[in-house]
Amino acid sequence: MNLTEFVDQYRVKTNREPKLDDCAGEIIPGKQFCTDMPDRPEYRSHIYDGFDNGRLGLCLMYMGARKWNAAQRHMVTAGFLPRQVGDTEGCYTFDPANVSQVKLAMKLAGIKHAQMRSPAQIKAATDALAKARAKTAQPPQGDGVSGLHSDAA
Repeated sequence: MNLTEFVDQYRVKTNREPKLDDCAGEIIPGKQFCTDMPDRPEYRSHIYDGFDNGRLGLCLMYMGARKWNAAQRHMVTAGFLPRQVGDTEGCYTFDPANVSQVKLAMKLAGIKHAQMRSPAQIKAATDALAKARAKTAQPPQGDGVSGLHSDAA
């Protein structure tokens, strides 16, 4: 499974398609836990592709070892495979067909789901928008005076 299929299947909130990092690799950026790093997609925790066995990678970067160690325990328990492990950051691979691994990966990286609306919600929103547009398109009522009168007359 590639990242585009992953985005479609799991309704990942992203700008239509995965972003590119400095190496021109596609990633799905998550939350930036390391605030001392530059604000670029590759310095955020992210999900990436590039494995020939159908697995996806999860890169996590934290400020402290405590959060990283807790995340590692969760990933090992869920069946993630380590690729690169550091003191406060590292990369693990996971199976995108395993829903529990996907949920954990998205939670740890801070990646959000896209909101899916029902047809009734879409209709209600479009009706409300049409009503608001019709209301603003009407000319103002009255003589155009603000309602303040002077007692000079």
